[in-house]
Amino acid sequence: MINAPPFPYKFNDKFDIQNPLKKFIEAYHGANAYKPIHQVLVSIQKLRNSLVFFNLAGKMKSNPSMMQKVENDVILYLRYIYLLEGRFKFDNYSPKHVIIDVKWSGSFNRKALISKALKFEISCMLYNLVLIYLNNGAYYLNTSKDDS
Repeated sequence: MINAPPFPYKFNDKFDIQNPLKKFIEAYHGANAYKPIHQVLVSIQKLRNSLVFFNLAGKMKSNPSMMQKVENDVILYLRYIYLLEGRFKFDNYSPKHVIIDVKWSGSFNRKALISKALKFEISCMLYNLVLIYLNNGAYYLNTSKDDS
């Protein structure tokens, strides 16, 4: 039997992307500029709220359909984040940037890490996506070994 790699997922809190963007858009472009994208940001926020890995890690264990769903959700979320990153500045060193707080745990010490950089959110999501791929691959290796 092949075991999944012993790397733990990074855990995260819910991350508010919608309200900082709303504040930024209304401050620099007026309240009317936010209205056309309100529903899109609500959808992105809802998707991100579903990606709390403390809740998902146990559900994905040996459950390939759940791993596939979370994989698809992470990829979709990252696509949205890349689009937002192309339209807005999230770097705290840039003038006129969106102010955010991203909180994730370390993988091995579970110490809370907080950043104001969207790149931190992206890198932590990508790390967990890699672990989903590793665990999914280990699952299928185990099932194919058991079949033979």
